[in-house]
Amino acid sequence: MTFYSQSLTQEKLKLNIAKKMRKLAGVLNASFNEFKELARRITERKNQYMVYGLAMEIYQYYAEIISQIQILECQPFQPQKQHQFSGNETSEYELLNTDNDTISILSECSKVEFNIYRTYKELLKNNLIPADQRELLQHQLNGFLYSLEKLRMLN
Repeated sequence: MTFYSQSLTQEKLKLNIAKKMRKLAGVLNASFNEFKELARRITERKNQYMVYGLAMEIYQYYAEIISQIQILECQPFQPQKQHQFSGNETSEYELLNTDNDTISILSECSKVEFNIYRTYKELLKNNLIPADQRELLQHQLNGFLYSLEKLRMLN
């Protein structure tokens, strides 16, 4: 195998990994929006802040995955639809409390959790993902699961 064909193979591998990470970025972005919406419906302030904190954590993971995609593709990431985080969103939550059923909201959190967990596990099954990216993905998944467990323990 010549140097050129070996280099071409590595580029294809990087693009394949980036494609799979794009799927994860999409799931994280959608999950961020879902958790924000769930936080709006919670009336108990501590639970509201926990769910909103979880949304912000997912947004951080989304930003880290975007950074990894940019590194793999050697170009800026252009998502179809990206959340524009203003930083003033906590004030919205005080106005939109409508649901007092914490159990149903935790059930919805579990559905989002399953989707995130499944997407991370699919990505981690790929043996071609470099060790540093694998470590980042595992760290993010563990952090997310820990945060969700803290939320469950409050109730």
